[in-house]
Amino acid sequence: MRFRDDERGQSVQIGAVLLFATLIIAFSSYQAFVVPQQNQAVEFDHNQQVHGELQDLRNAIVSMPGGASTTATSVTLGTTYPSRAVAQNPGPASGSLRTQGTGDERVAFSIRNATATGETGDVWDGSLRSYDTGVVNYDPSYNVYQGAPLSVYEHSVLYNEFRSGTIVTADQTVVDGRTISLVAVNGSLERTSTGATSVDVRPVSSSQETVLVEAPDDDSPVTINLTSRLPAARWESLLDGETHVRSVTEQPSDAPDGFRTVRITLDPGETYRLQLTKVGVGTRVTSEGPDYLTDVEDDGTSVQQGQNTTLVVQVRDRVDNPVSGVEVNASAESGSVSPTADSDEEGRAAFDYRAPSGESGTVDVNFSYVVDPGADFDAAAPENVTTTLTVSGSGSGGGVGGSLAYDGNGVAFDGPDSNDAPGAVALTLENTHGSTVTVTDIEIEPADGAIDILADRVGGSGPARHEVYVDADAADGYVDFSDLTFGSNSADGTTVPREVNLNLDGRLNDGDPRVSSGGTATLILSEFFTDTDDAANVDMTGRSLDVVVSYRTATGRAYQTAFTATPTADGDGGGGSSNQAPSIDAFQTTDTSQTGGNPKYAQFDVDWAVSDDSDLASLELTMTRVSTGIQVDSATPAVSGTSASGTTTLREPDQSSNPSGQQYDITITVTDGDGATTTQTQRVTV
Repeated sequence: MRFRDDERGQSVQIGAVLLFATLIIAFSSYQAFVVPQQNQAVEFDHNQQVHGELQDLRNAIVSMPGGASTTATSVTLGTTYPSRAVAQNPGPASGSLRTQGTGDERVAFSIRNATATGETGDVWDGSLRSYDTGVVNYDPSYNVYQGAPLSVYEHSVLYNEFRSGTIVTADQTVVDGRTISLVAVNGSLERTSTGATSVDVRPVSSSQETVLVEAPDDDSPVTINLTSRLPAARWESLLDGETHVRSVTEQPSDAPDGFRTVRITLDPGETYRLQLTKVGVGTRVTSEGPDYLTDVEDDGTSVQQGQNTTLVVQVRDRVDNPVSGVEVNASAESGSVSPTADSDEEGRAAFDYRAPSGESGTVDVNFSYVVDPGADFDAAAPENVTTTLTVSGSGSGGGVGGSLAYDGNGVAFDGPDSNDAPGAVALTLENTHGSTVTVTDIEIEPADGAIDILADRVGGSGPARHEVYVDADAADGYVDFSDLTFGSNSADGTTVPREVNLNLDGRLNDGDPRVSSGGTATLILSEFFTDTDDAANVDMTGRSLDVVVSYRTATGRAYQTAFTATPTADGDGGGGSSNQAPSIDAFQTTDTSQTGGNPKYAQFDVDWAVSDDSDLASLELTMTRVSTGIQVDSATPAVSGTSASGTTTLREPDQSSNPSGQQYDITITVTDGDGATTTQTQRVTV
């Protein structure tokens, strides 16, 4: 037999070789084209995910103004690919998250030509004030997706830098109307990983404190310089629509490579609310110490001869935020003042001052956290403060009385909406305290339960253009609501009754308003509706309204004034129950506690004096232990006529331990014959 020339089976062998070659080519094509395309899709999806996580990081940074707590965010720096049975994946993709410029003083923001009044003007005097900051970059290192952008956070803006251009994904908050908010980023962060990493954003210096600043003249407008990777043209686009921005220009600078200096020039003739914040990320975060001292309220506090009052100063850092635990010294040219006090969590140091007897006029009280204010005192130095008091003729009481009272002249008027009915209300309050007061909350309740909507229905800003507006002599405040839509007009507003926090509530708010000693504030409520009639607001002429105004004095003590107003068309008084609330003319506590021997107890003698323009109805004094919130004693001295005064002793039951250091709230509440009420509280320590 001859097998050498036998050709049977060759076609099978050739077919097998060709099939194997086809499989090899197909697998090679899958490995070379399909796997990269699928992995590129994985990388692209991961990049989109990271952009969302960077939004969370950006939001954590820009939300720090106002005293927020540490916020942790997670950023997934890299990604992995789906497992494959045969094909091969490259190694996991990684990414890096790092700060840039935080260690370079050339990367900063600065403010020039911003001036403030009072002691704060020693620091904000128009000179250049510069603050180091930096940017946060995310740079991915993908295996396939080569067009991924560099993501950058700077000065509240988040954007992606592509080779072909830049796309902004989160807008600026540096300038918002007449509010300037700047956040300095401090610390060193450098992390490269294929997995997720956690970033803690912690407030180094943050509070609700703001400084009111303005330009010294029309030729020297307030300017903000930003060291930025974005050009001035892009910042001009970001600030488009900000009516108080005069111009955005690029300035010559020594900024590092990739950065430039962008100048934002604001309109002169306006008052701006400036809020500065410093946040830390990563390691090597530096703290802020005391930088200057300021009086909490304006000078001009009045005190009667031989009587007491409380003076408060505040220690602040370079970022205008309070510093606690700083010893402040005090001295007075006449009378007596407690020599030292430590600043509390709000940076406030409170001092008891007793005016001289038989001597009237002005008295300077000096404060300093660096030197003895009794010698070589420079009032213009940032660490020093001088408060000028007016000492008047002698009188009864403790010299710490007063109220923020409704004057009885409520007006119903038609605001700038499309309706004709006078649905808005204006109520005037007078401050008879010896210092500026800060209004914090307002409770609103129409006597007619059918009136249950408050909606201004107009745009813009100003009196009668927000649901709640306090037009005060020291600082205005407002709240604009958007949590209610009713009727065919889809108008934003809020339901009533309602308690309004002027610093927190609403879609927009402008912080707590302030009323100076002897000054006035007009509370404007715009406008009232019923939910059954959204076409026209209610005519508020002759309709009663219950109002409770909560406020605090310079010492931080809390007070309330409650009244019923019945507005008229011309504000001629508004009826009996809208008369001025009773006044607390004196409210002074003296510690008479027994801290040694037996029995031991906490006790305070309360000197009080109250008055009213009609008749007094009742008076109540209460003593509440702060640590437990339990009322331990109360008294109801009899009062009548238009004025009354006296001394009442409040005492806690006997204790087995020494009560020294315990705190109590002593509250006085006076009510007149019309039901109007005024309340004040003092916190005292044994």
